[in-house]
This record gives sequence, structure tokens and C-alpha cells, in this order.
Amino acid sequence: MNKSLSMSVLLFFSLFCCNNLSAQVISENGLGKTFYDSEKKQVKEIYHYILEYTFVGSSVTDQDKKYEKSEAIKNGPYTCYHLNGKLKQSGYYKRNNKDSVWKYYNTKGQLIQTETYRNSQLVH
Repeated sequence: MNKSLSMSVLLFFSLFCCNNLSAQVISENGLGKTFYDSEKKQVKEIYHYILEYTFVGSSVTDQDKKYEKSEAIKNGPYTCYHLNGKLKQSGYYKRNNKDSVWKYYNTKGQLIQTETYRNSQLVH
């Protein structure tokens, strides 16, 4: 098994074990989804991510590097849904930090609040 596939399997297993109340799917194209149910029929959130690896030791070639761990960092558009399927919130992550305009909706899907973030700090 090649290293990237091994890391993908390890990442999926780690995230699956950490999130025992809902099902989570991490795809290789940088898109993640969390579901309210284990059958994966009720989407809870959709997000984009980048993988961040920690390497042990140093080497001249990539094939000699050993992975210590990898972590999915939310990075890009984010949407979250109420249990009824209506939009709950939307925004943008920049390296796991809320960034730009975030919108929050009630259970009927009506906009109830808008906030602006920079590096996870509320600015407006």
C-alpha cells in the first residue's frame, strides 16, 4: 500500500473514532462531511480541508520520511445544517480559524445573525 493511501486510511480511522456521535467522511479531494446518522443520510456539515503532516527525522528523499501524525485542517467554505435539513450556518475557515462573514439561520432556514471574523476573532 502506498504512503498516501496509508495516511488516508489512518486519517479516516482516527477521525471516525474521535467522532462517535455522528458519522464522518473524509474524501481524498479535500472535502469532508459529517452526518447526524450512521447511515449517512442526514448531512450535518460540509467543509473543505487540507492535510497537515508532522514528520519525524530528516532525509534527502520523501520515501525515507516517516509520518508521525496527520491532521485535517478546515480550510475553505463551510456549511452546517439543522437536523431538519435547513441551513444552520455558513462561513469560511482559514487554517481552522473562522474568517470572513459567517451567517446563522434558525430552524426554518431564515437568516438570524451575521458576524465577521478574522483569525477566529469577532470583528463585526
